[in-house]
Amino acid sequence: MPDSLFNSDDPTQDALRRREEELRATFDSIPLPTYAWARKNDDFVLVDYNRAAYKTAKGYIEKILGIKVTELDKDTPDIIQDFNQCYQERTTITREMQYFFQSLNETRYVAAHYAYVSEERMLVTVEDIHDRKLIEQEIRQLNEKLEQRVTERTAELKAANEELRQFAHIISHDLRTPLVNLKGYSQEITSSLKLV
Repeated sequence: MPDSLFNSDDPTQDALRRREEELRATFDSIPLPTYAWARKNDDFVLVDYNRAAYKTAKGYIEKILGIKVTELDKDTPDIIQDFNQCYQERTTITREMQYFFQSLNETRYVAAHYAYVSEERMLVTVEDIHDRKLIEQEIRQLNEKLEQRVTERTAELKAANEELRQFAHIISHDLRTPLVNLKGYSQEITSSLKLV
């Protein structure tokens, strides 16, 4: 991390040094890995990082301080496009993506937040969302399985209802003749009783 730019006994310089220390402490206290990039000749150069970035990269970040984004992310043009869009539109952009961390030799899901600061500076904060994305995928898979089971159960229920309807039709048809006969016998008995 760069040393203080101010080394003077002048009160103004002292106030600036204190302000710089305060800003450094604020920057370092951001819990997410945060990287400061300087605009240089239509490119962006990594000029600073906070403690979370150092910790996440396991110190590797020191080795790439001064690297251009077009070198670091040459295989991921979307990242370079996000830098340019953020700078040109003077806005904040968030993108969820898979990113290969060289320092970890691992690909993880992240949410990258690109923030325009000034004509010379941009900040990029990287949020590790890997576990959340894996859980979301698992939930999606479970929901798909549940929907499949509901579809299967609905089909089974429809089949059972159809069997029951057919059974009821058969029973009602099979019972019709005996019931008609019983009704006829009942009428005959009633008629015979009237005569007696």
